[in-house]
Amino acid sequence: MKQCTCGSTKFTAHQICRHDIMVDGDNNFLMDVGIYDSETPYEPYHCARCNKEYKDLADLPEVDDTAAVPQESIGSASDVEAEQRDPGRGK
Repeated sequence: MKQCTCGSTKFTAHQICRHDIMVDGDNNFLMDVGIYDSETPYEPYHCARCNKEYKDLADLPEVDDTAAVPQESIGSASDVEAEQRDPGRGK
């Protein structure tokens, strides 16, 4: 498992996905039904803790999975998205 210099092993990335959606009679999006195919995630990668940007995770050091940072200490994806929209919130 790859690890950021801050110790985090979670990163945001981009990914192309194909998914089914539900629309109304006017072809307006209503909701996501589910992903049926997805491609490999790609850069830029951003650390979920410190937001450091990486072009390629292959350049980061490997760490033992058992020594990884506990997931609950990093925050959820929604926490990361909220921080990116409003840097410094809750501080």
